[in-house]
Amino acid sequence: EVDFSTATRIQRSSDLALTAVFGLALNMDLWGKSETALLHILSEVSCRYGNVQGGQMLRRQLPLQSLLDVVRSRLEFAAQPDISARLSEIAQHMLLASLSHRKNISIGEHDIAACMGAL
Repeated sequence: EVDFSTATRIQRSSDLALTAVFGLALNMDLWGKSETALLHILSEVSCRYGNVQGGQMLRRQLPLQSLLDVVRSRLEFAAQPDISARLSEIAQHMLLASLSHRKNISIGEHDIAACMGAL
């Protein structure tokens, strides 16, 4: 079970943590052709943000459509089974977060449409 105490939420939603996720982890050009390095970093992101609360943190900063665009633009990485599993876990947590949004159901509808478009 992932611990999301107040201190942990602050740590994971800090500017530095989010910069690491979006500026490094999801920048597949940075990793060159190293599938091993990409797998390690995506595994860490999936582990640390691996539930609905973590998905909400990611979803507040990045539309699911943007993650899907990264996957589509780098299909040579996404076709690897282990990498695609980590990417799908991240996308699933983001989607669950948007579908559980109580105030704005259109966020979930938009993300479902983005997933359908990606398929």
